[in-house]
Amino acid sequence: MKKLFLLALGVLLATGAWAQAKIDTTSADKLGWQLAIHSYTFQKFSIFDAIDKANALGVKYMSISGSLILDGTNKISTVTLSDEQRTAIDQKLRADGFGNFVNMGVVQFPANEAKCRKVFEFAKKWRIGILVAEPQPDALDTVEKLCKEYNIKVAIHDHPRGHSIYWNPDFVLAAIKGRTPLMGACADVGVEVGAGGVRVAFTVGAAVGVGVPPPKPDDIAVGTCVGVGVDALLAVGVGVGPTLPQALAVASANGAR
Repeated sequence: MKKLFLLALGVLLATGAWAQAKIDTTSADKLGWQLAIHSYTFQKFSIFDAIDKANALGVKYMSISGSLILDGTNKISTVTLSDEQRTAIDQKLRADGFGNFVNMGVVQFPANEAKCRKVFEFAKKWRIGILVAEPQPDALDTVEKLCKEYNIKVAIHDHPRGHSIYWNPDFVLAAIKGRTPLMGACADVGVEVGAGGVRVAFTVGAAVGVGVPPPKPDDIAVGTCVGVGVDALLAVGVGVGPTLPQALAVASANGAR
């Protein structure tokens, strides 16, 4: 099996069928995949509440967004967290049975090595092995250098057309062509299905993660959200490896559509 860096099916979702009963991750576990829920799924809540909600769904792994709420409603950049704030989040993770976050993002990599290094240093300190990012094109050499130096992987994310050049999979391919295998793709199929995410997975053929964001309306109750269908993920599976459809077929059979 072609091993993915991670399967954070970055599942930015909580489908109604899955939220009503705890998720069975047996199939993913057998494949050595880390089925994770991204904290952005619960972006309207504090990171502490997000951890509780992920735990209630029965998943074993979480990834963390590039921004979060500690309390109240104000979002802050994750990489600006103090040691004390990170410790408080770690304590909450452990109390709910989670290990370290499997990835962090989306983070930004400008054409400034000092600023890029700050993100890598933060990830290293927090024992995060994968950064999901949209590097500026003239920062790619620096990102590759830092990937090797820190042994941290970078997955290039695809925000939609008009917000990122990486909506086009040709740019993702160009960005990672000939570079360290520590650099790959995060195909976020929810941000622009068809035009971006799904095609990225087909084109790159070895996605680091597959993101499925929830719908846009703010008034959807937790546990009733249905994001991109399993059929879309099964389509992506053709691009990223022969075993992805097997795992997702189980979800489909359980009504997670």
